[in-house]
Amino acid sequence: MQTHVVSAFPGTGKTYLCNHTSRVLTEKECWLYSQTGKFPENYVADIKDEFGRVDAIFISTNKLALDMLISERIGITLIYPTIDQKEHYMDRYLKRESNIDFINAMDKYWAIWIKECDERNDCLKHILYPDQFIANVMPELA
Repeated sequence: MQTHVVSAFPGTGKTYLCNHTSRVLTEKECWLYSQTGKFPENYVADIKDEFGRVDAIFISTNKLALDMLISERIGITLIYPTIDQKEHYMDRYLKRESNIDFINAMDKYWAIWIKECDERNDCLKHILYPDQFIANVMPELA
């Protein structure tokens, strides 16, 4: 089984797709790993452990993790919204009742994190436009 590694921005439909497809998909929550002194090595190791077991692994857009995966020649598909969709995504985070600390971080770092995605030239990129989700740009996972 070939496993796709999909780095997707928060709110783009990772969890929804994992719960609404017959495909074998998993999501690795970066924040669970980043609270230890072993990040990003521990995160990357768990991602690699899933190779061949699942159709796709949804991961964070965290720069350190992506840099490490790419340095190990692991192909990444990067999915993120346009920078001008901030308010739409903030509403999305509120409606799904995301943690307030998460919402505050997204509000504060939105432009920085989107620009980091824009500046990457080492991934296959899909930029989401309004009302698009992962399933729109990667229908093979739906």
